[in-house]
Amino acid sequence: MVVFDTLHYIPETDNMLSIKHLCAALLFTAAFTPPSSAGTHLSETIFTAIDIETTGLSPSKDRIIEVSTIRFRGTNILERRSWLIDPGIPIPPRAAKIHGITDEAVRGKPAFEEVCRSLSQSLSNSVVIAHNARFDWNFIKSEYQKTGTQPPGEMVTDSIPLARAAFPGLDSYSLPSLAQSLKMDVLPTHRAESDALTLVALIQKSIAALGEKAQTHILKSMQVQPASNLLIPEKGLKESAE
Repeated sequence: MVVFDTLHYIPETDNMLSIKHLCAALLFTAAFTPPSSAGTHLSETIFTAIDIETTGLSPSKDRIIEVSTIRFRGTNILERRSWLIDPGIPIPPRAAKIHGITDEAVRGKPAFEEVCRSLSQSLSNSVVIAHNARFDWNFIKSEYQKTGTQPPGEMVTDSIPLARAAFPGLDSYSLPSLAQSLKMDVLPTHRAESDALTLVALIQKSIAALGEKAQTHILKSMQVQPASNLLIPEKGLKESAE
């Protein structure tokens, strides 16, 4: 079991950030490197790709309406889970136009507090990874906080720096652009499950392209700050995916 919560107790000062990243490296290596297979630990690492759809761009005002998680190790998918969620507020037409999820589609679906335990199980004991992770994780943190709980762990990895390292020089690193540039078999559709499947393919391709350097780039992109430090200005959420 990966005890990511240990990082929560390290004081938040600028001088401590490098120490927190060192702790992240130690936890990552200790948890995911099999003793008998040094150098092959990434092939044994369990990742959980996560993607969400929301009513808008503001974690404080908008809500999650769909979430999908895919646990995988190497090229093997271990678990796929998706939930449609009743946000308790109307879904604006401009948002529904993007992902196609309407008020009718979520009517009668569980609230987030009813699925958060199952979601926690899917996220636990794995390296959580998202595309433009701050956007997804700010919403996840906000939803858990509304239930009076915290999501498991303090770290999530962003796939954008990983993709930039693996495939430098591309015009865009948005998930649809990457899927097209890398000629992926799966394509994102602005629905959580299809986007999560595309993310799995991106991670697999990035790790294959980077080889032994992949672990270094995964560690560099880990967000190890508590929730308060993960929050960024809402106007920057969309732009940071470009």
